[in-house]
Amino acid sequence: PRHGGKDRMSEGSDVKFGEVVCLWAPDDGGYVFGDDGITERMFLDVEEYQNCPVHMLQSCCFMIVQKFQYSAAKAFAKRLRAEEFSTLKLTQSNWRSVLDHTEHLYKELASDERKMADERETNEMELRRKTGYSVVYGSVVQLKHRQSGRFVTQSKNRAEHDPLGMDVTLATDGSEGSWWRVLPAEKVRTEGEKVQQGDKIYFASVKYTNSFLYVSSRSPVVQNYRSDDDLLELGLDAPPPEKHMYMRLHNSIRARYEVNGNAEQSRFQVKIFQSYESLAAGGALEGADNEAIAEQKKGLLYGLQIVSFVHRQNDTVLVAQDGQEAVNWIKREEATSADGNIKPWGMWRLKKTMVEGAGHQIGRKGGRGVIEHLISGKYLATNEEGYAVLTSELTDDSTKWSFLAHTEMSANTGLSVGEVVWMLQPETDGEDSSKRKIWLSDSSMQNNQGTTFCGQGVLQDGPDADNTDVVELRPTLPRLTASVEIVRRSQETLEAILEHLESATVPVDDALSDEDKVTAIKMTPLGPILRKILPVFEPIMARLINGCTYSNEADPILRNGPPNVAHQDLLKQMGTMTTALSIVTHLFDTLHMPTPIVKKKLQLAWKMGRLCYKLVEMACLDHPGNKQLMAPHVTGFMRHARAEVGSYFAMMTVYKDTRSLLEGMAMEHFDIYAKLMRTRRSSRDLEFLKITVKANGFPIRRNQNLVANMVFEDMKHMIYGVEMTDDDILLHDKSGMSMEADSFNKYAEGKEADATAKPAPPVSIRSVVRVGEREALGGDVNEMEAPNKAVHYYMRFLDLMSEVCYARNETVIKQIQSKAEYYGVEYHQLMKIIKHEHMPYCLRGVACQLMIQLYIDIDPYQPMTFVTGTRVWEAFFTEANDDDDDFSKMIGGSDKLLDLKAMLVELLQALKDTNIQETQRNMFVTQLVAMVQALARFGFYHFYCQKKRIYKADFDEIRKVLKPLLFILDGRTD
Repeated sequence: PRHGGKDRMSEGSDVKFGEVVCLWAPDDGGYVFGDDGITERMFLDVEEYQNCPVHMLQSCCFMIVQKFQYSAAKAFAKRLRAEEFSTLKLTQSNWRSVLDHTEHLYKELASDERKMADERETNEMELRRKTGYSVVYGSVVQLKHRQSGRFVTQSKNRAEHDPLGMDVTLATDGSEGSWWRVLPAEKVRTEGEKVQQGDKIYFASVKYTNSFLYVSSRSPVVQNYRSDDDLLELGLDAPPPEKHMYMRLHNSIRARYEVNGNAEQSRFQVKIFQSYESLAAGGALEGADNEAIAEQKKGLLYGLQIVSFVHRQNDTVLVAQDGQEAVNWIKREEATSADGNIKPWGMWRLKKTMVEGAGHQIGRKGGRGVIEHLISGKYLATNEEGYAVLTSELTDDSTKWSFLAHTEMSANTGLSVGEVVWMLQPETDGEDSSKRKIWLSDSSMQNNQGTTFCGQGVLQDGPDADNTDVVELRPTLPRLTASVEIVRRSQETLEAILEHLESATVPVDDALSDEDKVTAIKMTPLGPILRKILPVFEPIMARLINGCTYSNEADPILRNGPPNVAHQDLLKQMGTMTTALSIVTHLFDTLHMPTPIVKKKLQLAWKMGRLCYKLVEMACLDHPGNKQLMAPHVTGFMRHARAEVGSYFAMMTVYKDTRSLLEGMAMEHFDIYAKLMRTRRSSRDLEFLKITVKANGFPIRRNQNLVANMVFEDMKHMIYGVEMTDDDILLHDKSGMSMEADSFNKYAEGKEADATAKPAPPVSIRSVVRVGEREALGGDVNEMEAPNKAVHYYMRFLDLMSEVCYARNETVIKQIQSKAEYYGVEYHQLMKIIKHEHMPYCLRGVACQLMIQLYIDIDPYQPMTFVTGTRVWEAFFTEANDDDDDFSKMIGGSDKLLDLKAMLVELLQALKDTNIQETQRNMFVTQLVAMVQALARFGFYHFYCQKKRIYKADFDEIRKVLKPLLFILDGRTD
């Protein structure tokens, strides 16, 4: 029964398993498509151009496969839902991490999972065996969505838009709800006969009795009304309907209906998009029967394939950038990413304008089609002046293109990937194509020095196409093009959501109190709107966020791997980050949300804002271009910090280790933080200021001085006074302000702390860490008790103090040393903190950093130059005067900081055994070793010989510290 002849495109040809088809609903005038990547639901679009759903063609294709088996999958799901394990809330993705591998249930689930894998393999083997056999009436099939690889599946849930229907969605692996029986819709066909292309058929659910695949045309999900004539068809007084919350239709689509399961029936016609033979030639099918065909047609170009156009002579690429309508040729090196691939703005999809055979080979000569720009979703066209532009209209011949191969080849009838062609436009009506051709040319020019000035695409004409305007059809990576599709569809949905929020929500009076604002907001339609939008918004944002990083092999769920630069670039090029920011700005600023209490009182708005800022954070991760784009919006991030929506983390990501941004940081940002720090104590404020003073080890002097003046002069009353006792450290608060306890209202009112209020009792650091360092100071700062917050704030303050002194900022060092005892950073105070065994390791580690910055790495000490591989002969040196001690001042000298060096030996000896579980302890040991390194670097383990004017090592001091250091390096005792 396999078909061995040539491609069959005429009506009446058999429909075969393995073929890709489109489903046309003749009674409704549209094609069925799967809304993959957004809602995963099924819809039908009523097209103006009924011969082909050009704009959604890639989503209208389904592969017909045989009935898959789901016995093992069903048993696995049933075991997960067992009543005795309901409290564990097991899912297919988390059961391994929830259960212990020695438990009986774990072993049973592992066994079921292996059976599922075997069942999938059996299904795939059966698919390969059945491919090419004819589909007959009465047989059970499954519809596999070509673009997403999911199955059309009916569930027992109610449909979203039709209360009489049952939900039909795209399911990842399918289920018994994916089984559909093919029934004839006309009496001329009976069960057992072969299904022919063009037959009208029904799809009946096998699992759900008396349920059919149905187009719910009673009420459209969304409609396009573009003129008064359209309104007249509905009635003279018919008002234009409200726009859908998250869907916008292309201009070529009149209406969108839901496809669901229903007792009523809808007729469908199967139109073959790509035949069995064409799939085999493209390598989409496996098996011995296909090898001969595939070998003959390997590397051919097919419909819906994505390519880039490279001008051979000028070495330029056809692109459309940054939302511009003009289509230009730019240098190939500018259009190419670091990995050698053409960037997404130079990617184009080839589409035919007829469904039948739209997935077949692109002809070598003639054959009209359209070329879709992958990023914008618009089409390559030409304007009246003959220049190449983008357009969303498909009504005239300016969007129609064909290819003419540069070389004639008799072996193949279609174009190959990488072949050289002319891009032709159709001639005017009645004109002979053999006498005049119109082709796309490159208007780029070169000067005498060979420099190329890129130009716009422009049409040329003549009796024969110019050989200098041939274009290479270069292939693109499938994984990159799939990511572009997802981001573009997501961007279109986010824009629709923003538009609906702006038109359907109203702001409340900004003069109201926070509680009154919440009451007023709950009386607006915002809540119902967000409840409908979030089920669509959350999976979209999760997909965009996850795409920003590669999956870490050790933790594929959290995706803590390196950044995915290509995906981050897409978010910038398509404006997705800007749209996300516009959504959160509308919610919090335009609608006057009370940011301090939005998390507790308005959780839907908080969740939407949190996802928006998480996307910005991940898109800017180690991406300088995206950071540059977001830098002007940081002021808005600061305004939203009190809502705890993640704006703080986004702001940190934008500025962290980005020297160009930090050096040009606006004074407005420092002024805002100065105001914040006068009205509250927040560890996060100090952490942000810390990243502004240094970038990748390079000090930002301007920012260091600004932050130092802000902290040590303008907000000095916010700094804790430090009192050292024999066995404890007490923090005295002289501002009269509780640790963030009442800062919300004071921040909202713009009031500073009341310095005349009764001071709070001192905080004992030893008492705070008595329960353990990790329990006392680990976790979320906002969840800590007030004394724990005070200690955490004090440690962050010391850390910031160390950073503003970094790289010998003498101005700041002197500023700190003048009040070192009050701050608790005087030399002997730091010594006491470092060796105090009851102090937290993290505090002792910060004290080590300060010791280096304030007392070791300072003027006049200079780093020693260690010469290796050279012997210095003593005879070369002459005697020096006894009073010539200029050189001796350049190093520390082994006779200085003797108490510090002795303490280091004692501590390293006590902490020489490494325990991988004690992270903070190990970090403290690292700081101790860094201090030893600094002492050695600045000559504190050497002395200067005046007579010979050389440095000499003090081996007695070196031996003392070398022994515990070697013991730490010896991993045998870990």
